[in-house]
Amino acid sequence: CAVSSKNGVREDKPYTFKAHPRVLRLVKKYFKAVSVANNHTYDFGEAVFLDTLNNLKKNLSITKYIVV
Repeated sequence: CAVSSKNGVREDKPYTFKAHPRVLRLVKKYFKAVSVANNHTYDFGEAVFLDTLNNLKKNLSITKYIVV
């Protein structure tokens, strides 16, 4: 799921997901790890995906990325 307040071009598929960055405080409280490796990462395009990475880094204090 994208986590961004930016608008992007919505993919033409039955279900797309995007959350507002304010949800990240709950993610930080209840989760120890997050993954962007899923079929909804690009639901709103590259700009929203890059904003998602930035929001995760800024709000969750992410210091490591694992790229597979």
